[in-house]
Amino acid sequence: MNLTIQVTESDRKGMKQHFIISSQYEYSFWEMTYTLEQWSVNKEAKKVIG
Repeated sequence: MNLTIQVTESDRKGMKQHFIISSQYEYSFWEMTYTLEQWSVNKEAKKVIG
């Protein structure tokens, strides 16, 4: 079964954009892990929680 026949060009572009964005998040995750970088959201959450 070939599912690519059913996909429009617009859908294909959307899938490509989602793939690129998810790849950037994946890279950022591993880069932060490697460099032991802290996520700034934790600091902001502590301010809100108190």
